[in-house]
Amino acid sequence: MVMSPIDPAIMAIIEELRNEVGALKRENAELGRENAELRAKVAELEARLAKYEGKPPTDPNTPSGMTPPYLKRKKKKGKKPGRKKGHKGARRPPVEPNNFEHHNLDTCPECGTSLGNEPTVSTRTRITEDIAKSSEPEVTSHGIEGKWCPKCKKRVEARVDAALPRCTLGLRVMLLSAWMHYALGTSAQAVVKYLKRVHGFPVSVGGLTQAWRLLSEALAPINEAIFQEILHSGVLYADETGWRVSGKTFWLWCFTTKQAAYYLIDRSRGSPVVLRVLGEVFDGVLVSDFFAAYNFVCAAAKQKCLAHLLRELEKVSIRNSGEEWLAFAAKTNRFVKDALRLGVERAELSNEKYDRRWKRLYDRLAELHGGEYSTKTASAWRDALKSIASSF
Repeated sequence: MVMSPIDPAIMAIIEELRNEVGALKRENAELGRENAELRAKVAELEARLAKYEGKPPTDPNTPSGMTPPYLKRKKKKGKKPGRKKGHKGARRPPVEPNNFEHHNLDTCPECGTSLGNEPTVSTRTRITEDIAKSSEPEVTSHGIEGKWCPKCKKRVEARVDAALPRCTLGLRVMLLSAWMHYALGTSAQAVVKYLKRVHGFPVSVGGLTQAWRLLSEALAPINEAIFQEILHSGVLYADETGWRVSGKTFWLWCFTTKQAAYYLIDRSRGSPVVLRVLGEVFDGVLVSDFFAAYNFVCAAAKQKCLAHLLRELEKVSIRNSGEEWLAFAAKTNRFVKDALRLGVERAELSNEKYDRRWKRLYDRLAELHGGEYSTKTASAWRDALKSIASSF
C-alpha cells in the first residue's frame, strides 16, 4: 500500500507541537526542582519554629492587654507545687491566737456511741485563721463643737477624722470600695453587691462614685508630690500597657523610681503624653523600651531595655535565615550579653581593667553600626543600633 505524502503544513504543526511538548517537559522538570527546594525550605523553617510553638506571633513591645487570648502562650501544666528540692521551705508566719475554743468529745463521730464517761487520752492544738464575722454597719452620730478663734477671727469646728468633709461614708468603706474598684478592677455594681451581701451595708453606685471623687480630691496633693519626685529623680523607668475603659482601649502609663510610682491613664499612646509628663528635657537617666514615643524627650542619658532587644533579635531570626543577617544577629547578641556581664563584674574589676574591656565593647558596637550590609533587615538594625548607641 502506497501512502500519500504528508502535507507540509501538517508536518509543520506536528513539529510545533513536539517543540511545545519538549518545552513543557523542561518547564515541568524546573518546577519539580523548585518544588523540592521549597519543600526543603519549609521543612527547615518548621524545624526552627518547633521550639517556639505556642508563642504569640506579636511584637515583643505589644502590651499583654492588646494580645488576643488565643495568641498568648499557654502555661505549662503539671508543675509540681512548692519549692525545688534542696531549697528551704516557706510557709505563712505563725500568729498569736486572739480567740480560744475547747472542743469536747461527747459522742463518737464515727458510730455515735456516747463517750461522756470515757477518760481523755489525748489533746492537740490546731490553729485556724479566718476573717471576722460580718456585723451591722457602724452608724455614728458626731457631736461637733464649734468655737470662735480670736486669731483667725472666725468660728471653727473640731475635726472629724472618721470621714472626709462633705461625705457621709466612713473612711473604712470608702478605702475598701476604692481599692476593690481601682486596684482589683471590680465593677462599681459588683462592689455595691459585695458591701450589701457581706457587710450588710446598703449604698448606691452614685454614692460610691461621689465618695471616690472626694477621695481623689483629698489625695491630689500626695499625687502631686509623687509627680514632683519622679520628675526630679536621678533614674526613671517608663513603660505603658493597654488599659480597658468602658470597653475601649486606653493606655496606662507608668513612671517609676525605687521609691515612687506615678500612673497616668490616657487615650493616647504617643509622644505627647511623655512630653506632658516629663517635658522636652529630663535631667536624669530615662530607662525605657524601644518605643519611639520616648525618643522625643532629651534626657541626660538614656538606657534601653536590653531584654526587648534580645527578644526582637530572636524573633527576626525566625523569619530571616540569610547568612548575613544570622552573622549580624549573633554578633549583636554576644555584644549585649558581654556588656551585661561587664556590668555585673564591675565591682570586682580595677578601673584600668574595666576601662580596657569597656573600650573593646565600644569598638565592637562601632563596628556593628558602622558596617555596610546588603540586606534591608541588617541595614535597618544597623541604623537602629546607631541611634541607640548612647544607651549602652
